[in-house]
Amino acid sequence: MSRDAADYLLALRFDARDVSRMNELSELARIGTLTWADAAELDSYIHVSNLLAVMQAEARQSLQSTK
Repeated sequence: MSRDAADYLLALRFDARDVSRMNELSELARIGTLTWADAAELDSYIHVSNLLAVMQAEARQSLQSTK
């Protein structure tokens, strides 16, 4: 992976609105009032977050191997 690609991936973050929504959905899940639609939305956030974590781990490994 190129350094530019690795740096780009490591800079990716959820914006404040998304983080707020994830926290809201998580709270609804915690208190047991999550609707099916909310659960699907939360699952999507979790999926994207996990994918991003894997890609960022690969980017960090790539940067370590180029040192």
